[in-house]
Amino acid sequence: MAIERNPNPRLTRRRRRIGRTTGSIEPRSDLAATWDRVRVRNLRLAEKGHGPEPLDVRSPMIRGLRSFIRDRGIRKIIDVSCGDMDWWPLVLGDAPAGSLLFRGYDISPNIVRANRIRFADREDWSFEMGDARFHNFPEADLIVCRRTMNHLWSGDAAAIKKNIGRKAHLVALTHDPTVRANPPDGMRYAIATDCPRATPFTAMNMRRPPFMPMPMVHAIDDEDDQLLAFFPGRAFS
Repeated sequence: MAIERNPNPRLTRRRRRIGRTTGSIEPRSDLAATWDRVRVRNLRLAEKGHGPEPLDVRSPMIRGLRSFIRDRGIRKIIDVSCGDMDWWPLVLGDAPAGSLLFRGYDISPNIVRANRIRFADREDWSFEMGDARFHNFPEADLIVCRRTMNHLWSGDAAAIKKNIGRKAHLVALTHDPTVRANPPDGMRYAIATDCPRATPFTAMNMRRPPFMPMPMVHAIDDEDDQLLAFFPGRAFS
């Protein structure tokens, strides 16, 4: 598979020299390895009882998203950072075969391979490798990017927002309306020996700078007092 590259390699080299990723397009191999380390760290924390409770079919987010997909007649769904798919089966598990198409993307080849094996019996589900910041996604009724932009530098998060909005009728993002001002990158950066260049989860308001104000059409209660908020795709482009 061809590797997508930064259209401005000179800018990438400069940011490597100063050791920052703000607004950068890191080489996929570097960012994929970082996300793999983040996931391992999160699994270890979960084993120790830290972090949010696991989602189940009674969770407000699961019930709310199932109802939203059904009521809106959504047929094509993309998750641009699907991860290990620990909650999508709870949302779509009972959907009749052929009633909708789901595509899961992830920057980690390990995650993509594991999902292809795990869900090989789901003919209407597919998994591909792709960087949400600049991958050319197909058009969809709903594109989801849940609890991912909250770990990225603002430049990368803004790149995801703009990229996915071009291809979706609706976009769902993790959103916290109580945040009055999104913290600058320097305050969010966390140096960890096992997760270099990773940032901790940070509550972000998707209607405050550096993001442009957007109309919100719907919202569902999610973990950690966050919302899974839905915006019209045209508001992003």
